[in-house]
Amino acid sequence: MSGDAEHEIYKRRRSRNLAVGGLLLALVMVIFAVTIVKLGQNAANPF
Repeated sequence: MSGDAEHEIYKRRRSRNLAVGGLLLALVMVIFAVTIVKLGQNAANPF
């Protein structure tokens, strides 16, 4: 492999990792939001 091809592989891997990380972050945010909505008013006053 030439040097340019290796650099291209690293660029693709980095962009794929960023995309997967973004999707994972979005999933966590959705789960958090659903949890807050389901708790409703009890989130502010649990007792």
